[in-house]
Amino acid sequence: MNFRSALLDKWPYKLTAVVLSILLWLNVTADQERQDQPMRTRVEFEVSDTAWALREAPSEVRTVFQGRQGDLIAMVNPVLRKVIDPVTDSIMEVELTVDDVSFDRSLSVRPTSVVPQRVTVHLERRVDRRVPVVARAGAHAAEGFVISRTVVQPDSVTLYGPSTVLDRVLQVETAPLQLGELRASTSRQTDLVLPEDLASIDIVPGTALVSIEVDSLIARRLQVPVRAVGAGADAVTLDPSRVWVTVTGAASAVGSLTAADLVATVRIDVVPAEERTFEVGVQLPAGLSATRAVQPPRVRARRIPGDEDGGRVPSTSGAGPLDPGGGA
Repeated sequence: MNFRSALLDKWPYKLTAVVLSILLWLNVTADQERQDQPMRTRVEFEVSDTAWALREAPSEVRTVFQGRQGDLIAMVNPVLRKVIDPVTDSIMEVELTVDDVSFDRSLSVRPTSVVPQRVTVHLERRVDRRVPVVARAGAHAAEGFVISRTVVQPDSVTLYGPSTVLDRVLQVETAPLQLGELRASTSRQTDLVLPEDLASIDIVPGTALVSIEVDSLIARRLQVPVRAVGAGADAVTLDPSRVWVTVTGAASAVGSLTAADLVATVRIDVVPAEERTFEVGVQLPAGLSATRAVQPPRVRARRIPGDEDGGRVPSTSGAGPLDPGGGA
């Protein structure tokens, strides 16, 4: 076989191989050529002096990197971390250098400059404030049970940060707890959290213990005397003079109740000329969380025979701030 025949034999395959070789060579040459490329760079400032806090500063600059095209394409999320030390004033000019830039050093790239080279930061004195802790617990009692109370320990924490930021914080919440249906008391240790825009605030301590107390749900039915209160209380009689009150709540709170613990009243400020009905209000002991139902819900009030004044009658019953009743 002569040279010409050898060259032309299967020439399409040979031509394709030559083209691919040229393209590969061009790609390798381009990748080896070093280029400059600016990249968006997140800035993170740290204030070493704990008596000061960062109030306002740029969140982003641009860093010029030099390297192979392939490595430049592969690099993502460079970060410039700058320590402010010492703090000399509430407004400072801070110099940024390539030594402050963090990036993937396994790539064949290097930072050559930061733009801008100096930035202005605003600082202010750190202050502290005590705020309450609020639990975010996704829980509900199973049938026949009741959540008697939720306790957070500590119930308040200290916040440290810029005064202009602390002014916006009224409370701190726990991280959400998804506890579902409960049949028994439970406790969970959880982090305390603030919105992301309040990241400059420190919380001490940073965790809290959330305790959810679960109790059996019971109902007590008690017969309670009804008394009239208000300016016309002494001029009327009530019928019936007693009502049944059903109190439903946690066994630990409701189980020991007696009729003497409840106060049932109707408010009568003007003596009715004719018999009228008034709504019965029931006052539970202070601090008791329970529901109540009254039977009958209204009682009849009649003028005492012989009292024909028809106007306001001075009261000697010592009316207090109890549940109001309404005439019908």
